[in-house]
Amino acid sequence: MAALDFVGIVLLSIAGLLFLALQSWLAATVVRRVVGVPIGWPRSIAVGFVMSAAMGLSVQYLFRAGTDQNPNGLNVAPLWPCCF
Repeated sequence: MAALDFVGIVLLSIAGLLFLALQSWLAATVVRRVVGVPIGWPRSIAVGFVMSAAMGLSVQYLFRAGTDQNPNGLNVAPLWPCCF
């Protein structure tokens, strides 16, 4: 059973890295076309990777803060029930 768990974790990690690489390549392609300045592929893919990683961490942090799963994060009460 432990071997299957290990294989599952490895396959899930590989799938996550492939998705991150694809997302970084897509961000690099969009940025290269929008900016219109000749930027090298390695630099644009590195920037896409950093953008994707930062966005993932930000979304995870905000989700945990909004669902009270992050006691050290944002301690903000929701606005909805009280005031509009």
